[in-house]
Amino acid sequence: MLTKVHIHDFRSCHDVAIDVNRPVLALVGRNGAGKTNVLQSINWISRFVISSQIAQKIPFRSSDGNVTINVILGLTEYKYSVKVNRETPTKLTIAERLDFTDGAAWSTLFSREQGVIKVEDNKKLRISVEATCIPALFAILPADSELLKKLQPLTLFLTRIHYYHLDEESQPSTASIVVGSSYDEWLAKDMPAVEPSAEYTLRRLVNLFYDHNAKFEEVVELVGSNGLGLIEDIRVSKYSPPDSGADGATFYVVRFVVAGSKDKTLGIDELSFGTRRVLSLVLSLFDASSVALFEHPEDAIHRGLLVKVVELLRSYSTKSQLIIATHSPAVFNLLGAEDIRLVAMQRGGTTVRALSPRELGAAAKYLQNDGTFSDFLDSIQED
Repeated sequence: MLTKVHIHDFRSCHDVAIDVNRPVLALVGRNGAGKTNVLQSINWISRFVISSQIAQKIPFRSSDGNVTINVILGLTEYKYSVKVNRETPTKLTIAERLDFTDGAAWSTLFSREQGVIKVEDNKKLRISVEATCIPALFAILPADSELLKKLQPLTLFLTRIHYYHLDEESQPSTASIVVGSSYDEWLAKDMPAVEPSAEYTLRRLVNLFYDHNAKFEEVVELVGSNGLGLIEDIRVSKYSPPDSGADGATFYVVRFVVAGSKDKTLGIDELSFGTRRVLSLVLSLFDASSVALFEHPEDAIHRGLLVKVVELLRSYSTKSQLIIATHSPAVFNLLGAEDIRLVAMQRGGTTVRALSPRELGAAAKYLQNDGTFSDFLDSIQED
């Protein structure tokens, strides 16, 4: 579980320390307070494990940052720090460090300054300044290295941090067809990208239908009449043109039967924006995330339906940790006061804090008197 995040000089987060040791956590604050920047800082540091080159995932003008995270996996706690400053497109300063403990004293697994990595026994390894440290160590060291064995659990955890910014195009460019060759290329990647797009949604549905059919049926059940009541059926088929030959083109077709349509099928471009967003949120439950970062899931979703969606996300939080940036009362009214972090903009910088013990007690009394948690938050944010 991700337990702590400390952010320095990342966009509006000049010095922000957050205790995130909760299965579900909501970042609550007004527009422009910096909720998105907190989510992006967590996503930013996880990219250093996925990408072997800094420039591939962290281009100039969005690369600067100094982020430290604490992660507890089993009996081991890790503390991973990354500091990057790109003064120009060709001048880069970078430092990385990973410490761990099994309950006794802390030990350093590696530290990195520019192109030099120091590992155990003060051994030095040299890499490109543009290279990221953890992928470089997996490329350099033998597979049975003790260092790699210690790195493996954290690496797997970080690669499964998924950021759902949900900024899908309002009108998809694709209708219902997935080209077989592009699908095969996507599937062949070690970690297919999680994207808020209609194309990604179609690929995930094809993948679940053919390779994980029980999960596909679960998706259909969740969005169907016994669940959210949006889509009665999802139909996936495979098509090869008659003149394509044995090695010819293959296409996958995905069609949807929405509630009340009398069995008429629609393409994904014919679904409403809200329906596509809900479908993306449901599919996120099957992405094997260690941490799922959601940015304003309430956008374009009716309040009554949103309550059901958030309850669904919470019910799956035993499988992954959820961190949600929101300003929707419908979201944080479903959570406990301990699950809330207040985000504000003060003196030009983002601040994040938990409710104080006094505020927690006041919140409990407020709710006992039939007030809503959102009203309580409004009262303390106005103070």
